[in-house]
Amino acid sequence: MPSQIERLEKIKRTLEDHWAMVRDAQTWPGYRQGQAPPEAVVDQASSSIKGYLMQVELILEELWSLGGSSEETGPTVVQASYVISEEDVARYSEDLNSSFQWLERLLLYMKSDAQMRSTEADLFKAIEEQTAAMQSFSIKESSGTVTLTAWPWVDENSEARFPSSRPSRAQLVEPQDLSDAISHKSTLPKYAGPYSLVYTGEYEGTTVAIKVLQSPGVTTHAMRRKARRERLVWASLNHPNILPLYGYAEDDERFGQFGALISPWYRYGDATSFIRDYGNVMDATIRIKLWEDVVAGVWYLHSQSPSIIHGDLKPENVLIDEEGRARLSDFGLVRLFSDQEDNDGDMNTTSPHTGTTRYLAYELVAGEDVLLPTTSSDIWALACVGLVIIFNQLPYGNRRSTRSNLIVRDICDRVLPAQRPLPSARQSIAPEQVVWDLLERCWDLDPSARLTSHQLADYLSGRSNMFQVGRVT
Repeated sequence: MPSQIERLEKIKRTLEDHWAMVRDAQTWPGYRQGQAPPEAVVDQASSSIKGYLMQVELILEELWSLGGSSEETGPTVVQASYVISEEDVARYSEDLNSSFQWLERLLLYMKSDAQMRSTEADLFKAIEEQTAAMQSFSIKESSGTVTLTAWPWVDENSEARFPSSRPSRAQLVEPQDLSDAISHKSTLPKYAGPYSLVYTGEYEGTTVAIKVLQSPGVTTHAMRRKARRERLVWASLNHPNILPLYGYAEDDERFGQFGALISPWYRYGDATSFIRDYGNVMDATIRIKLWEDVVAGVWYLHSQSPSIIHGDLKPENVLIDEEGRARLSDFGLVRLFSDQEDNDGDMNTTSPHTGTTRYLAYELVAGEDVLLPTTSSDIWALACVGLVIIFNQLPYGNRRSTRSNLIVRDICDRVLPAQRPLPSARQSIAPEQVVWDLLERCWDLDPSARLTSHQLADYLSGRSNMFQVGRVT
């Protein structure tokens, strides 16, 4: 019979084998290029995950069986040459569970194309299931009134940015066909992403951005629906903090089989490059107002009926126009959220959440169920954008690699995107602390305890600093 040390070494080797499997999973066809893989690869992922779960259970049973058990101390193994404590067992368990969650999310990503073909009835069912799943994150004790320190940056323009009346409802419009009016200026893309390439072009003597849509592994039919959804939603939006859409262009030779979307070209680029280039001359007020622009854009989206969920808020999707004003862009992951049964046709299409890891809300990562993005998850990401713009600090900035599953583990472990610095005696009520109060409220682990975009608008405009949060029970 093997000794305890031999059994522990066997467990260690098995754990190392599992981590190797996680690394190997990254080489599966379709993952590196962001492509939807063939059915055989999806089946391989599914089979691997099922086998992995069985081995996880066996390993955990083995770990627990190594120790005795008592009501006072719980499981533990004590041997002269080797000790394994309950904390060690818990750590192994967390590592295994983290690996399994990563593989599970990979499978869902790989199946995204199949889920994009869901019928309208499937979508409504998914929304109902999501609503039920969100209940598991409701913390009843969080219900109540939240009082925040008055926002120090209210000025004469605050009411104009956040008027007391809600924004007008967007009307579906078909954008203008600019196929014959657009000419390319750049042969190499200024930006390359998994679903688009952005070039510069010319339209009526003005430099424009040409967003050429592409389909990495997504079926032609699904990609055409995705392109039409983005085109319709984007064309319907009209707000100072939303990037306007001039129109679209279609020509397989010039713009690819899925066409291109035409919008203004801003020389300042996105918020990340703007802060990198001009951050040293931006004081706190300028940074605050820039973030308020982003909040105003999100408020406009959420004020629509049904609410429009951006789903991928991050500084790279915030452009800075020629007047230094922030504008939301990239509506490729946008979705509509409504309990109604009379939504509008093609705009109901959605896909599993594939937002950027650093900006994912807790409930999108840590739950057993796969949730679609909501207005609450947008608020979490919005606060992360504020962290970057106001403090020039990345969410989970201690994790340098965006591909690392360590960020996912941090989120599952309820680690917030950032920790506020300890204030000195003279800074105990400094404006900086007011900002941290607001960001942390938007990062509440309970989605219902976060401020809504409407409450943010009231707060940043100075209309109110007391809000009801949490579900009414």
